[in-house]
Amino acid sequence: EMEWLFEAAPQSGYELIYVDDGCPKESGKLATERIKSKGIPHSKVLYLQDGIDQKEPNFDDIKDTKDSQKGGAVEYGMWMRAKESHPGQEHIIVFTDADLAANLSQTGLLCHNLTSSPSRMSCVGSRYDEGGIFCNEKGAMGVTKNFELLAFRDFLKRLLLPALGKGRDTQCGFKAFKASVVKKVIPSVTDRKFSFDMQLLMLVALQCGGEAAMGSEAVVYVDSLAESNFYQQAPGVDPMLESYKSYFNMMGRMLALHDTFKDKQEVPAANQPVIDFVRGLTLETFSKMMATMPRMQGKPDWGRVFTLPELQSWKSGVVLNAANYSNVTDPVSGEPLALDLTDAAALDRVYAAADRLLQTYPTVDALQAVEAALLERQRELPTMIHLAVKLAKSKALMAVCPPVFVTMITAMYNEKNRMCSKDEHPNGENFLVNKSREMEWLFEAAPASSWEIVYVDDGCPQGSGKLAEERIKSNGIPNSRVDFLQRAIDEKDPTFADIKDTKDSQKGGAIEFGMWEAAKGDHGDKEHIVIFTDADLAANLSQTGLLVFNLTSSPSRMSCVGSRYDEGGIFC
Repeated sequence: EMEWLFEAAPQSGYELIYVDDGCPKESGKLATERIKSKGIPHSKVLYLQDGIDQKEPNFDDIKDTKDSQKGGAVEYGMWMRAKESHPGQEHIIVFTDADLAANLSQTGLLCHNLTSSPSRMSCVGSRYDEGGIFCNEKGAMGVTKNFELLAFRDFLKRLLLPALGKGRDTQCGFKAFKASVVKKVIPSVTDRKFSFDMQLLMLVALQCGGEAAMGSEAVVYVDSLAESNFYQQAPGVDPMLESYKSYFNMMGRMLALHDTFKDKQEVPAANQPVIDFVRGLTLETFSKMMATMPRMQGKPDWGRVFTLPELQSWKSGVVLNAANYSNVTDPVSGEPLALDLTDAAALDRVYAAADRLLQTYPTVDALQAVEAALLERQRELPTMIHLAVKLAKSKALMAVCPPVFVTMITAMYNEKNRMCSKDEHPNGENFLVNKSREMEWLFEAAPASSWEIVYVDDGCPQGSGKLAEERIKSNGIPNSRVDFLQRAIDEKDPTFADIKDTKDSQKGGAIEFGMWEAAKGDHGDKEHIVIFTDADLAANLSQTGLLVFNLTSSPSRMSCVGSRYDEGGIFC
């Protein structure tokens, strides 16, 4: 392969270095004998054991050849040859596997890529770039059949290791480096295992010029697994499960590299929730996620950005298809797209839908799967079902929260009409009754927790506070009471000394006074959480479990915002 290629470059030279990685079958000795007996030109064998015996300084972490799994041998060979001098010639070091999967006559592609740009320091032979072809027993397949695994690994590379640039194939055993960069990065290498080449590429990117230093060249790769040290498969073992295991291990290595280099590459803060999710996967949940992920047709969906809701849904193993999608959507199929907050019967149907969802999909993961599927048809489906799944998820999360006491603060100004029922006024939302109902329904899942709603009159000229007190008493509305901003003024509360008249407040003063008064309460061992909301029913309080779970799941979390615009949020 090399002789044939170099016929085109008589001024250039080459050598083949085979490095024995501590082979128990004495591959190095056998290769030396064959090279000699057959007169194979330009070929030589090195031994990693020699590096150990001679205490080669850049490999002093290797105490035994068993400390290496391919990586140590390749790096030792690269390092030893990089020290050689070749005056008048650019010294390029290529590594490849012992099999014939990557035909070395393609080395010209990598050499041309490297020498065509002074800033280029490495070049990866790629099976998956445009023009690359992966071949197996079925012929020239283009890429492997594991489209979803490849697309997800590509996504992880972009998510965790953006310094590696746009190249799709970091794992092909056919990579070229300028010798000068080998001498620069090998002293920093610590990975001696099968994933060593990703660390090599990261070091090139971070120490030698960024993305401009990284080349990629499409090649033909003929799969060769018959004698593989990494893919030996026992009889009866599911090959798909073995693939999941291999990709899961690679994901772990990418996370480790991400942690190692996190201060040396720019990773957007928005990526962190997905990174945290990926870090929490086990082999079992990773396998379930990949098995549930919708099949990609024809080729991997290169460049796809996988969202957190869809990953969470696939992790749960729940797929809404034609067979079971109707279980969720049929009960609301006749509902209008909009939700009328004055319609008491419609609100009853929201809770009926939420209860059905909890019975059918009782876990948070399953509900997130349903939510992700519904979001794909967001504008086609009634608001009612989107709200129902969010309420169901909130209740499922509330059930696993530690005991809390929640104080809900609501400011009131000109709320005389909205506190009525629709029978009393066309704009009536009956919010005093409905807000209490929303909290009661949610806290059924958390019997060790408690709640209250405090309405703060902001100096309402219609007397909203007095009217609310009367309705709370006459309707027996539980856990609800009224306070007045005027009290802070009359009692000369120093915290609100700047407010001389209720007209000095426009909602903010009333909310802050209510929060301040609530925060003085003693609720024993329960975490006290103070929430504020508006008097209308726009934000259904049964979603409070989402906020409580967010706050209580991290000791450093001090506030949580209900968001209409984050991934999964819906404005109706």
